[in-house]
Amino acid sequence: MVDRLMTYLKDKDNEIGRLNKEIGRLEARVEELERNARVHVSPQYAHTSETVPT
Repeated sequence: MVDRLMTYLKDKDNEIGRLNKEIGRLEARVEELERNARVHVSPQYAHTSETVPT
């Protein structure tokens, strides 16, 4: 019983470690995308012949 519990806990610890690494990779990717978005984003204006009521 104790051996199964220890194995279970080790498996969960390994899973947590893998998930922490994945979270780190995803956070780095989000930061990269945000940096790139700030560099490349420029205002876009709609061009239309219609006037907008004020």
